[in-house]
Parts: sequence; structure tokens; C-alpha cells
Amino acid sequence: MNLILNKEITLTIIKKFSIILFLNLSDMILTYLGDLSGYAVEVNILLAPFINNLLYFSLIKLVLPLCLFLYIYIRMLKATYLQIIKSTKYLNYLIGFYVLVNLTHIFWIINLFSCYCKSM
Repeated sequence: MNLILNKEITLTIIKKFSIILFLNLSDMILTYLGDLSGYAVEVNILLAPFINNLLYFSLIKLVLPLCLFLYIYIRMLKATYLQIIKSTKYLNYLIGFYVLVNLTHIFWIINLFSCYCKSM
């Protein structure tokens, strides 16, 4: 594997991690706001007890995935080309999952505004 390919793969992985972290952040904010308004709940049984404590909820929702991504990134630096391709595919699945989660938030937001507009 040449150095240019290594840089391209590294940038791709970092970009995918950044997208996942952004989607995770938006999920965290929208879940928190949805829970406050009563339009959404945290369905993750590990996070649900912490939804009312923003500090703990934020730490668990952001710091733990960041540490996990750092660990995965370090492992991927030592991986073979085939392992990197597989890992990239799994990152794509994770992005797809978070897109679906964020779409559910968009659904309740649209529902909230449509109810609000009907009551006017």
C-alpha cells in the first residue's frame, strides 16, 4: 500500500467518524429536547436513566463514543487493507443507522409543528 492511499483511507475514516459524531450529537440534543417536551424518549436502556442529568447524559453520549472511535482508529492503523475495507463498510452501516435515528427526530418535530399550526 502506498503513502497516498494511506492518506486517502485515513481521511475517509476520519470523515466517517466525524459524520457519526455529528449525527450522534444531533441525536443527543434532539432526544434531550424531545424528552423535555414529551415528544420523544430515550429508547437506549443504558442511557435512559441519565436523560434528566444533562452532564452525565452528554458525557456518556459523546465522550464514550469518542474514546471508542479513537480506539478503533488506532486499531485500523495497524489493520490490513481488507480489514480496513470491512471496517469502512461497518462505519457506513453505522452512519445509515444514525441517519434513521435522526429521521425519527425529524418526524416528531414535524408532528409537533403540525399540531402547533392546527391549534392556531
